[in-house]
Order: sequence, then structure tokens, then C-alpha cells
Amino acid sequence: MTAQAITSTPHPASIKELNQWVGYMLVDNPDKPKPDKIPVNPQKLTGAMSNNPATWSDYKTARECVGKQATVYQKRKTGNEMVTGTVSGIGIMFANRLCGIDIDGCLIDGKLSENAADIINTMQSYTEVSPSGTGVHILFWGEIEDNPSLYKKNPTNGIEIYQTGRFFTVTGNVMDPRYPVNDCTDAIKNVRQKYMQKNNVTIKSATSQVALNAAEILRKAKSAHNGAAFSKLWQGDTSAYAYNNPDGSRNAGHSEADQALCSMLAFWTGRNTALMDELFRQSDLFRPKWDEMRGSQTYGAMTIDKAVQGCREVYCASHDTKPLEIRRDKAKVRPTSTGYAPVAERGEQIQRQSSLVCMADIEPKEVSWLWEPYIPLGKITLLRGDPGQGKTTLSLTLASIVSNGFAFPANSGFTSCEPSNALFITAEDDLSDTIAPRLIKAKADLSRVFSYKEDSPQYLTFTSPEFETLIRDSKAKLVTVDPVQAFLGSDVDGHRANAVRPVMTHLRNLAEKYSCAIVLIEHMNKNPGGKGLYRGLGTIDITAAARSILMLGSDPNNDTEIGIAHIKSNCGPKGKVVGFTISKNGLLWNPNTHLTADIIQGYTKPKSESDSALREAKDFLKDILKDGKQNGQDILLMAKQYGIAEKTLRRACKELEINCKEREGFGKDMIVYWKLPYDTAVFQSSEKVSPNEQMEIDKIFSDK
Repeated sequence: MTAQAITSTPHPASIKELNQWVGYMLVDNPDKPKPDKIPVNPQKLTGAMSNNPATWSDYKTARECVGKQATVYQKRKTGNEMVTGTVSGIGIMFANRLCGIDIDGCLIDGKLSENAADIINTMQSYTEVSPSGTGVHILFWGEIEDNPSLYKKNPTNGIEIYQTGRFFTVTGNVMDPRYPVNDCTDAIKNVRQKYMQKNNVTIKSATSQVALNAAEILRKAKSAHNGAAFSKLWQGDTSAYAYNNPDGSRNAGHSEADQALCSMLAFWTGRNTALMDELFRQSDLFRPKWDEMRGSQTYGAMTIDKAVQGCREVYCASHDTKPLEIRRDKAKVRPTSTGYAPVAERGEQIQRQSSLVCMADIEPKEVSWLWEPYIPLGKITLLRGDPGQGKTTLSLTLASIVSNGFAFPANSGFTSCEPSNALFITAEDDLSDTIAPRLIKAKADLSRVFSYKEDSPQYLTFTSPEFETLIRDSKAKLVTVDPVQAFLGSDVDGHRANAVRPVMTHLRNLAEKYSCAIVLIEHMNKNPGGKGLYRGLGTIDITAAARSILMLGSDPNNDTEIGIAHIKSNCGPKGKVVGFTISKNGLLWNPNTHLTADIIQGYTKPKSESDSALREAKDFLKDILKDGKQNGQDILLMAKQYGIAEKTLRRACKELEINCKEREGFGKDMIVYWKLPYDTAVFQSSEKVSPNEQMEIDKIFSDK
């Protein structure tokens, strides 16, 4: 099959009707061999986001933005860089069952590779040549089930398959005009099985033989340390796995209970999949769903495979094989990637499976963020500060942002997120007279914010099963604990690394398992002036376990403004200091604070604004106004994005004699234009701004 360039052919009407269109810019990246394709919001000509439909548009608006100037942020190893350039073309975001296949390097001299031709023939859906001219994009309707044994992006053959979180550029260079965008739910299953298999997914039964029949397995499982939990599952009791849906309805947790029972059976059967299936069918959890197809596998087979993948130890009845571990102490339940794995009866042997992993089998992935680059998802973040620095107020404000999908203050301006649930666990403040009023003041969506009320005498700790239950039932993206020391447990010495490390490892596993950000509020020791990294209470292991650490502090000469210093980041470059003030109306952000990490950590006294900062502001104004007048509000926004403080911009306006008298419209709709009063090539400032002009400049800043 050869490519047929039909650039005049319109894109299919079925996708032109969608409000999922964006523009894109081609931006050279010194860290990569190929330029980045950065999505552009066609309406605002700023960056678009794959998880925020508000940054997408209709087809017509997207087409009209091509050729216009846009300003976006590009991720580089050195941090985010703001780039202004021309919109190169249009693309479409994947959502609402629209999916795509990207096949790189498959088109050479107009001829398709054998794999690409086979996939196109199998899919028989809209296919076009990619912008590079050497690859193809296939768009189709469908449902793609998550399967850990299959790649989304196969590094061995250059094939990528997506249904969310990505966008495709579109060219109109159609491969075969016969095919519209078709429903390929069945066809994509065949393609994935044939081309997206991982090499390390072959699952074998136990490395040791389990000399137990079904009756013996049931007897031992029911008499083990966690026998009560096994018995409940065996009898069909799913109450321990039930949870609340976002709409308030109750989910019985059948699927979670199925997985838990299979995890236990994997241990007792030595990962013998046939015996696991035989036993599960005897339990009261068994129902017709077990034999329903899920792609190329039944639901039961998928559940068993997942349990076997997560099983790291098995029961070994034979004493002929020397075990890797013998438990003779009091048996305990051990957390695993699939829940709490059972252990054998006291004195019995347990054989561990090797955890050796070849890095060639690991699929690289990017870090996911709740608030980039400050709070990563699936990891632990510490928020530390002295008393009175607003740790709780900030935490509840972050919960409000998450619950509403409000904008986070960030290096790239204020970027929005999807509304999600938040969990706030506190040992210091009352929920009714402190937490709830502060959340209301922060305008949180209270239906999405959850907490913990201790009605029983049992004490909540990080390692207690109820802590994981709270995360699971709340479905929280942000889990905040205030303070960390209160939930380590009375039997854990917070100053001993060997006591704290297992707790922090368990927390990290929970964050990864539930794809949430766990933020631990931490008090600081009385060592002012020292490095912020070493001011946490207790062992340094708490600091070491966190992938990101945020420290709060203020100007010793003016404590009205508080700054957030990013003092540790294992997931990328540190973010700049973000400031805020706390008033009777709540927390007010100031991303362009004068505070620095040194000031917050007590290293140095605040310094006056440097000449270099003023020179940068003046150069910014001369560059932005060199082609004529501009909207003053737009200039203020861009200055904020460039990190230019308002005070510095005010001084620059004064010294450059910025003319801000020209106005258009009335009232709230009035636009005030800024312009240079001179030819930039010949002007040299020698006169001060007149009092009347200074009043105009002051009014601009006060009205913004």
C-alpha cells in the first residue's frame, strides 16, 4: 500500500463535530533529537492540556489558530521554558471513545512496512500520514481495556496505542479515503495481542511443588493468622472491600474481594493457576462474571494472572527444598502490591520468589503530577514549617483546589486540574470548629473532601489496615496527614531509622498503589539558620523517603507574606518560591514573591531589588512594546509568567516613561493600552515621568 496525498479531503465529519481540537507548535528541544509537538489552546493561544477539556475547542476555531503567535511552556531538563512561536497545525485530543494508533518510521519512499500494512488492513479505519511523512496515524472509536501485560508504547516496534492523555496531530494526508472513523473495539484487541505483548509476561506456576490437595489448602488457610479474613471471603462476604462511589452510592467491592481471595489462593497453591481456578469456583464469590470475556481473556483468568504477578512468596510444605526464609516468630500479615498477603502457620516454611528484574523489561514512564513540580502523584511529599506559618491553612487550600479543579499557582502560570477527591487526616484540630470552617472559607467542594473521625478506641496509624481503607474508600488524589509524627505509631521510635523506614516504605507503596499524592505535614526542630533539609523532627529517614519537600517561611522583617520553598525534588528541577498571605478572606497567592529559598530557610537577610532585575524588566517592556501598543492587562500577566515582580515592573514603567493614556471602551470592559513614547533605536531616558503620568501608571496597578 502506498501513501496517497489528498490534502484537500476534509477530515471526517464524525470527528469534526467534537470539541476536542487543539493547535500545536513544533519547538526544538536541545534535550531531544526531534522537536516537541506542544498542544496549543486555540482560544487563548496558550498551552493546552490533555486532562483539561477547557483548553480544547471546536474544529473551526482550531483551524483558525494556525499561523497565529502562541506562547507555551516547554519541559526541559533545566526546567520549564516559555516559548513564543507560530502555531504549526491542528490536532485532536483522545476522549469520548476516540482512540488512536501511531506507527513511527513505517513509511519509506511511499511504501508501508509489513506490520503497518497488516494493522491498517485489520483496523480498516481512518488513516493518514503523520506530519513527518514517515509514519501513520489511525483514528478509531473503541474501548481499550487496561492490561499490564500489554504495552501502550512498544519500544521494540515503534507502535503506540492511546485512548486518553494524548493527542494526535492531523494532516488530512489520507492513506485510503474509503475508510471513515470506524468502531474497532474488536479489531484493536487483535492488534494489541499481536503487536503490544511484553516479553516478560509469561507466568509459571510455583517454583516448588505444593503437596496439598484442595481440602488441605482450605483447612490451613482458614486456620492461619488471617484465617478469619479468608473465611469471610470464601463465604462471599465483601463488606471489608465496599466503598463509596463519587456520586454517593455504595459499591459492594466484589471485584476487589475477588482479587483479595485470589491473592491468598496464589500463596497457598504455590501460584498454581489451575488449582486457584478450581478453588475459586467452590467459593461463594464465584458468579457468572468469572467466565465473561475481557478482551482475549476471561475475567477470572485476568484476576488470577494479576494475583500471581503480585505473589512474592508461597507456602512450601516440603522440607526437602531449603527455604529462603523460615518464620518461627509470631505470624503477621505483610503488605504486598495486591493487598495483605497471608503467611503460614507458626513454624512453617515460606519460600520467597526472586524479585530480580531486568531493566530492559521496565517500560519508562513520566512522573505524574498533582501540582508540578511541587507535589508528584504516587509519591510522598513533606510540608514543613515552624508554628504559625500557615501549614494547615495551605493544606486545606490545596484540598479546595483539588476538590474544585481550581488552578494551581505554578511556574507556568495558573494551571487547572480535574476535580478530584481529597482526604485530610488530622490529630491536632477539631473537624467541626476548625477544619470545616476553613474549608468553607477556602470555597472547597465539601462533597469531595473527606476526613477521619475516630469513633472507636483503636488508634489510627500509617500501618493500620484502616489507613489504607480510608484512602481506598475516599478515592482521594490528595491525602494530607497532620502531623506525620502523630501517626507513626506508639511503638515506633521516630528517631530510629530502622523503625521509621518500614513505615515510610509502606506509605510510599500506598501512594503508588492508589496513584495519590501523600502530603505529610511536619513540625521542625529548634535549629534556626540550619539547612531546611535537616530541620525535620526525628530521623533523617523521613526526609530521605520523601520525593519532594516544601518548606514554609517568611521575611524576618515582614512576616505578613509567607513563602513556599521547594528544598528537595527527586522528580525533576525544583520549583521557584511561591508566596501567599493569609487574610480574613482566606489564602491569597503571590507566585512572584520577593522571598527566596535562602530567606525562608534563614540563610540571609532580604536584599533590595538588584539592577539586573530592573534591567530585565525594562528589556521585557521594550521587547513587548517594540511593535506598538499592547493591552496593559496582558503585559501584567506576561510579566508575572516571566517572574518579573510587580514592584520591579512599576519602576521599569517609570524609568521608560510608559504611556498608558490611550483607552478603549468603558467600565469593566475598558482596555488600557501601554506604549513606548519613543523610537527604541534612538531614545535614551533623561527625564522623569510627569506626576499625571505616574498617577495613570499607579491606577493601572491598583486596578489589575
